[in-house]
Amino acid sequence: YNGVGIIKSHNSDKENSLDVEFHDIAVHHALHPSNSEGATIAALSRKVLATATTGDDEVGGKLMVNYFSSGDVNKEWSIVLEAEEIRGVAAGDKWVAVVTNKNHLRMFTAGGLQREVVMVMGPLVTMVGEGDRLLVVTHAGHPLPGQQSLVYTLYSFTTALKPLNTSPLPLPLAPDSELYWAGFSDTLTPCTADTAGWVRALDMTTDLWHPVINTRDHVEGKNDFHYIISVSHTESVLQGVLCKGAKYPSTIPNPLPTVLPLEVPLTAASAEKGGLVKTCLNMALQAKFISANPDPADEMEEIMDTVEHSQVECIMKLFALACKSDHESRAVEVASLM
Repeated sequence: YNGVGIIKSHNSDKENSLDVEFHDIAVHHALHPSNSEGATIAALSRKVLATATTGDDEVGGKLMVNYFSSGDVNKEWSIVLEAEEIRGVAAGDKWVAVVTNKNHLRMFTAGGLQREVVMVMGPLVTMVGEGDRLLVVTHAGHPLPGQQSLVYTLYSFTTALKPLNTSPLPLPLAPDSELYWAGFSDTLTPCTADTAGWVRALDMTTDLWHPVINTRDHVEGKNDFHYIISVSHTESVLQGVLCKGAKYPSTIPNPLPTVLPLEVPLTAASAEKGGLVKTCLNMALQAKFISANPDPADEMEEIMDTVEHSQVECIMKLFALACKSDHESRAVEVASLM
């Protein structure tokens, strides 16, 4: 279940099939392929559907791809990985990637051409793709019981695989939590969430992870979770499904998503000054992620202008408040933000 659609597996004596539903039917009509191979892993982008069986020591994993956005008569292809188990699959606009139990990251074009095979740092935790971007999260070496030390590598893939951070970097999590979700926002910003509820976004110019919301602030029960579907930096919201007493949404009926606002976790934000500072910081972060989009659409410029205009308005109010309160040094600090 992601921002593109939902893949459901039907596994019974009578039927082995997949239901692929797209949130936006303009992307593609629903698909109902057979699942006779027994795929248990899937990745869905706006251009590609990839499924896989994990395989075992004797029989390697099998990757099956439906390049549904292509003009090919035969849009499907598959490949068996000899003596390698598939641990994870990701798909972008024009590529598919798998990571295996040998810590091999294998790249394929959407049409089925094998490309690079490179090593990852340790056993796979998760991987996700969007556009030309691939985020791979692994253990740093072999994990010890009860301990998690995770690292991530961000890649781009057009005709060749290119790491965007020169070496794997540590992935921060809240204390005593585990990685719960990873994805990309609508500005191709890598985002992660942990079981403590914190959702973070990566500033790729500084390699700093910014907490943008704690979904636990928006649940009533301690065992409730928001399963994340998508993060939008252009609208400054998170879309997720509220799971009552569970970590993952039920499949029948289709769960209804809720929308939560992204907010920088400032303290003492209830006072007028704190509220203005929080608004300014939210907009500054939003502007940062919008401007970092490697593939901006035309309407992004308009959104950026609106955000920057609101940001200036907010700074002016902060400046006036500092002057009114006889805090001249703070007024100078606020003026420097312009």
